Amino acid sequence: MNGKTHVALGLAAAAALGYDPLQLPVAATLALAAGALLPDLDHRYGAKPLRKPLPPVLRQLAQVPAYLFRHRGPLHSLLVFPPLLLAAQALGYLPAPYGVLAALGCASHLLADALTPAGVPLLWPLVRRRVGLPLVRTGGRIERALAPLLLAGWMWVGRR
Repeated sequence: MNGKTHVALGLAAAAALGYDPLQLPVAATLALAAGALLPDLDHRYGAKPLRKPLPPVLRQLAQVPAYLFRHRGPLHSLLVFPPLLLAAQALGYLPAPYGVLAALGCASHLLADALTPAGVPLLWPLVRRRVGLPLVRTGGRIERALAPLLLAGWMWVGRR
């Protein structure tokens, strides 16, 4: 799935769990969006919105995961980023609820990628087998229709 769809799914997941999208602080919404893009650091062109605002040296460092891991490899596991983000919040490195929202965005990304034919290793390193349901093709018609619908639903939930 592409970045826009991942962010839209993260926002929809937050709304489904009771986070009022129009009441969330901008920083909390950005944490959610960043979490939704985080697993794609393993892709050379993925997570561009996370890398672009960084200074050049940090931007280059952010490219390292793309050279260390194959796309939809270890960084696409529920046992990597979500626990790290929750631990960062518990240890005070991320204020509440930013860690939870970033972990939620990340989890929604992984579950969305699990709905594509390529799948993801959801429980890596415990289980290296990929989980995938061929329901949505990356960049296909369903995905292109999904993001605007999810964003509209997210805004509708906020108006209730």
